[in-house]
Amino acid sequence: IQKLFGWFGGGGISGTGGFFTSVGYPAGDTMAVVAGLTETLGGLGLAAGLLTPLAGAAVTGTMINALAVHGAGAFFAPKGMEYE
Repeated sequence: IQKLFGWFGGGGISGTGGFFTSVGYPAGDTMAVVAGLTETLGGLGLAAGLLTPLAGAAVTGTMINALAVHGAGAFFAPKGMEYE
C-alpha cells in the first residue's frame, strides 16, 4: 500500500520509482507498480489463506529482491540485512 498509494508514510509510485531508479533498476515506476502489487496481493492472499502457494511465492520473490538490494553487509545488526 505504501508503494502503490503512499499511505502510512510511503513514497507512492513516484517516490518508490525514484528509489528503484537510484539503485539501478530500469523503468523505476514500472518496477514500483510491480513491487507494490506483488507485496499487496501476496500479503492479502497469505492473510486470507487464498492461493497460499502462489501468494507465498510472490512474497518470497519480493524478499529475495530486498535481500539482493540491501544485502551488502553481514546478516546480523547493526550493519546486517535481517530487518528486511
